[in-house]
This record gives sequence, structure tokens and C-alpha cells, in this order.
Amino acid sequence: MNINAKNRWADIWQAECERAAFNAAAMLHMARMYPNKAAILEIIRSAPRSPDEEQDPEASPFMRCVRAARTLARPYDEDLLRSISEYFFHLASMKPARRAFLEASIAGVLIGAEM
Repeated sequence: MNINAKNRWADIWQAECERAAFNAAAMLHMARMYPNKAAILEIIRSAPRSPDEEQDPEASPFMRCVRAARTLARPYDEDLLRSISEYFFHLASMKPARRAFLEASIAGVLIGAEM
């Protein structure tokens, strides 16, 4: 892999990580929860691992946040809420190895930001 291909892959991966963090933070914000680093990471980690996975709404931080975001969404938030839902459907459809790498990358950035 030449240096240009490596840089391109790094840029694509950075955008993927930023997209995940943005959507988690936006959902937390809509749910009137403070989008701190730990909360962002927990939303991503507790999201369903397949599009048809059933989760207990009371036991999953992701499901509690989704419910709060839907309940507290303002009429002008509908497009953002739909976009967030589409992203998390994409995340649930992601291959397990790629998803694990995404979660590890985001955790590394968020933990590294504390140092």
C-alpha cells in the first residue's frame, strides 16, 4: 500500500469514527442528556449488533436514550432523528470485526483525549 492509499484510508476511517461520535452525541443531546465522552462511547457500544436484534428497553443505555430522544424531540428535530436512526441501522448492519475496530478506535481517541 503506497503512502497516498494509506492517507486516503486514514481519512475515510477518521470520517467513519467522527460520524459515529456525532450521531451518538446528537442523540444524547436530543434526549436532553449531556454528551460526555463516556456517554458517547456507551451509546455506540450498547447499540444493537444486528438490525433485528431485540433489546430490553430498560437494560440498554442505547434504548433508553432512543426512547428519550423520540419523546423529547421537537417538531423541527424529525429530519435529524431520521438521520440518526439511519446511521444506527448502518452501525447494526456493520460486520462484527469492523464494528469492533470502530468501537476500539473511538475509545482510543476518547481515552487519549484525557491525557
